[in-house]
Amino acid sequence: MTRNDEPQYEDALKEKEYPLSDVAYVNLKKKAENKSSSVGGDVQGYVDRDWGFIELQIANINPDILFCCGTFRFIQHKLEMVRQTERIYRSGDRTVIDFFHPSCTKSRKAMFEALRAQLTEVYGK
Repeated sequence: MTRNDEPQYEDALKEKEYPLSDVAYVNLKKKAENKSSSVGGDVQGYVDRDWGFIELQIANINPDILFCCGTFRFIQHKLEMVRQTERIYRSGDRTVIDFFHPSCTKSRKAMFEALRAQLTEVYGK
């Protein structure tokens, strides 16, 4: 969208099948213990304990966008940020997006359109 080539949902579905060489995934440590989901307090404890290492990973990867899939609440107090929209923030030169976890019950198309609306609000068409 920042290159004036706004994708449509159908195009995004096709693109998701191609490998992403410019993307790094950092997963916050979770304590499963045979539970179907993580316990928020446990995740926050791990983030607090391991923040130095997580921050070093982010610095080494140096992404333009930090896309938080259901984890923003655990790191929002760790970064200095300026809110731009309901879900988009700036942290220095980096965009931070507070978004839904991929397993949320919203339809993929609804999530795509919600993200596109937020990005359009910040970056325009």
